[in-house]
Amino acid sequence: MKTRLLTFISAASFACACSTTGTAPPRDVAARPSVAAESAAAASDHHIYVSTKGMPSGCYSKLGVVSFVEPYGDSTTDPDHTREAAQLRKVAEQKYPGRVDAIIDLRTAQNDVGTMVQVSGDAVHLNKHETMKCVERTAAQVRDKVAPIAAGGMIGTMAGVVAGGLAGATGLALIGGAATGVTAAGGYEAYKSVKETRAEEAAIKQRIQRQQAEIVQLREEVAQLAGRRCEQRELPAGTCAERQRAIERVSTEATALSTGVQKSTTKAAKTTEFQVLNDLQANDEKIKRMQAEVFQLQQQMDQQ
Repeated sequence: MKTRLLTFISAASFACACSTTGTAPPRDVAARPSVAAESAAAASDHHIYVSTKGMPSGCYSKLGVVSFVEPYGDSTTDPDHTREAAQLRKVAEQKYPGRVDAIIDLRTAQNDVGTMVQVSGDAVHLNKHETMKCVERTAAQVRDKVAPIAAGGMIGTMAGVVAGGLAGATGLALIGGAATGVTAAGGYEAYKSVKETRAEEAAIKQRIQRQQAEIVQLREEVAQLAGRRCEQRELPAGTCAERQRAIERVSTEATALSTGVQKSTTKAAKTTEFQVLNDLQANDEKIKRMQAEVFQLQQQMDQQ
């Protein structure tokens, strides 16, 4: 995505983001986490982007196809592919451990009798530098954009022939017609590109605002749960303590998630389109999981 889009994201989110101050690094080098510990932490935080479309940006290499089979009934209860994406990630990590950055072109196919569904996707790895495959892929995209412009030039040339007469259609008449056609087609492509960019900006802005609103609501619901009294005498031993620990854990995760959303938006101007969309997808999944946990705790408290 264009730099303008990433700058827009940062500006749109500034009003909702709280300012943070970094802490000074420890002077005692021995107290720092080991390289192995840092690598393990980074691996645990690694989120694999999953999309029914292609890669939004970046040079990548395809590792291979990952897939699994599920009953048709299960597929009908997962319209946004959240559960299917989670399962594909597990399959990808088992097949290509530590190498998968995204799974693109997610698709489904039923068997002949319609009882089972195969869920598939292409596992890809982001390259740190350009490759010949990426150059060829970019060239193909350029050809797709140039084609309508070239077609406009041909149509313009034909118009010049008609305007100048079949017999005398030479020189300026042909050149002028071709130039007019190229300008018109190129102008349309520029207009189309701007329009698509603005639509992407609006969609991402709405997504950020929705996430922030959902996090606020989550934190309010967790606070209400923390304020409710648990009647231990009506429950098995240790139940209230266990619920309290669950509430505290969800509260901590909600606070961390709020900070994570703020960081992902304030740093958006320095990241790629892929990184922005991957962060948003990871936050969406965390919010859904926490909403389910809060709902379960509410049900337990209501039933005591």
